[in-house]
Amino acid sequence: MSTAERPSDNSGRILVLAGGLCGAAGVALSAAAAHLGGAFVGTAASFLLMHAPVFLAAGLLGANRMLRIGSLILLVGLLLF
Repeated sequence: MSTAERPSDNSGRILVLAGGLCGAAGVALSAAAAHLGGAFVGTAASFLLMHAPVFLAAGLLGANRMLRIGSLILLVGLLLF
């Protein structure tokens, strides 16, 4: 494996990890919003649950470099939100 291939493998792993964390956090926040109330918590849960499959798909199937770069930018935007 060349060093040129390693960053793409690492970005794929980062995206899969981010997808799993977003999914888990989205489910937890969704449960909190349902039981405790709060529109902002429900909105955050929806955002996390919408982004989780995108990160998983991009991490697992994203052989395209532009797709991975776009997904990493999406992840940064989600973290800033």
